[in-house]
Amino acid sequence: MSNISPPMQSLIPNLILRTWKTGDRSRIEQDSREKRDHPDRAKWLKSWDDMNPGATQIIFNDDDMDKLVRGSFSQRVVDAYFKLPRIVLRSDFARYMMLYEIGGFYSDMDTSCRVPVYQWNLGFQEVTVIIGVENPDESRDSYLQWTMAAAPHHPLLADIIYRVAEKIHETDENLLRNDDGAVLDVTGPGIWKQVIWEYFEREGVDFAKISNLWDGYQLIGDILILGKSYLNNDNSDNPKSLIRHHFTGNSEFGWRMHGKSKISNQNLSTAGPPLDFVYFPPVGSIVLKNVHVSSVEIPKRVIQVANSSDPNQIPEEFEEWRDEWILLNPEYEFILMSNADVDAFVQQKCKDDEKQAFFKLPLIRQRVELFRYLWLMYEGGIYTEIDTKAKVPISEWVDKETRGSGPGFVRTTIASITNHEVIAKYVSDRVKAILAQPEPNLVSMSFFDMFESSFNQFIKTTLSEIGFDVKQDFRRMAWTGYAAANDVYILGQERMNPSSGRSSLSYVQHRGDLYNKEKGIWTEESTVSN
Repeated sequence: MSNISPPMQSLIPNLILRTWKTGDRSRIEQDSREKRDHPDRAKWLKSWDDMNPGATQIIFNDDDMDKLVRGSFSQRVVDAYFKLPRIVLRSDFARYMMLYEIGGFYSDMDTSCRVPVYQWNLGFQEVTVIIGVENPDESRDSYLQWTMAAAPHHPLLADIIYRVAEKIHETDENLLRNDDGAVLDVTGPGIWKQVIWEYFEREGVDFAKISNLWDGYQLIGDILILGKSYLNNDNSDNPKSLIRHHFTGNSEFGWRMHGKSKISNQNLSTAGPPLDFVYFPPVGSIVLKNVHVSSVEIPKRVIQVANSSDPNQIPEEFEEWRDEWILLNPEYEFILMSNADVDAFVQQKCKDDEKQAFFKLPLIRQRVELFRYLWLMYEGGIYTEIDTKAKVPISEWVDKETRGSGPGFVRTTIASITNHEVIAKYVSDRVKAILAQPEPNLVSMSFFDMFESSFNQFIKTTLSEIGFDVKQDFRRMAWTGYAAANDVYILGQERMNPSSGRSSLSYVQHRGDLYNKEKGIWTEESTVSN
């Protein structure tokens, strides 16, 4: 689209959020095909996947919405949500809560996508909320909520959740059950526009300067308002439209004909903690006083593990990615190890309890996971999985002023000096946990619990001990920023776990093909013999 600047990475997560009676894609396709639902529903849904191959599209069914609300929000909000007797009302309310808690791009199921969501910020990197005009007006525009976007924990979303909850508590249940106007006024665009107006009033916005938006846009702080042409369009020929809205609300497949009642008798006593309305604007860096900064540099070596130590024996695509690492980093030593090499390393280098734990693990995936930390502890350097792709030289990863080194939350690419205390402590923690498990349990034990979750929890605890407020500091750290304390350095999500493969800001892209049954290195069930 010629009117959109070259894309810059958005602060809004690259997630597409939907609500529907089922999250089962095959059922949606079957219902469309057999005309139990709109015959084009599956095609509309697929358009979001096709236009956004780097995004994750999540469809929340009714139970999913209920669990999200119950697990994340205060008792007052939960009570209001479960007071709603119609699915359409709950869906309206839940979309605000989804955007507040998770962040991303929400759109109703009767829309199709025409432009990738990563372009919707029109090149303005600071955008954290995107709103579309429903009806332009000389005095004050009204705003739609069938498609919108937000970063997590934005105060505008906090405002709408609070206001909707209070409005529900004030409204008679018979009115909620029987009056279609309640859909618009209690949870829908009626209250949405009121909250937006009041939010802008508090910010001192001159409505005469931002209203009557048709083809233009307005950037107000971190909120981007898009004119009617962008998100309120059923005209596929409009060159500015980001979506096409098919307006099925009044059809036989629309909300006015379905979901008239849904009475929940669920126990509401298990609501989550009070809703946190605090918003932390993203910051580029969080640096604590470096009371101990290591003078030792990370060794210039990169280690990878595959089914063979011969690059010519690994799948061609993996070989090409590995070649890119080497091309970008000519001053680094590159080591490719097979399973047998890994076993030999552990036998020769590791302590008895470490060997015992390693060889007790029955799955290749488990052994490779433990090996990465053992290698970093004994040899140091950069461990990266064979299904990662380098995008910038390693020398550009770290801000030279911070002198930071050490682990980050992403496990697929991780760097450390030799015998760093954080890595050493984590190895000790995992060795003890593995040795404590009966051998039959290890085959079926959750990989997430054994390594991913444990690693994240360990790093969070370590950072808390250093002095980070983990919850607040990392909520406010920009996806492109970094945090540093002592000699531990953590890069923001966009650097090593980019939200889109197109991101020009990422250092490393993890492709996620390691266990692909057709072209991967190992299958998930790969076992090793002792």
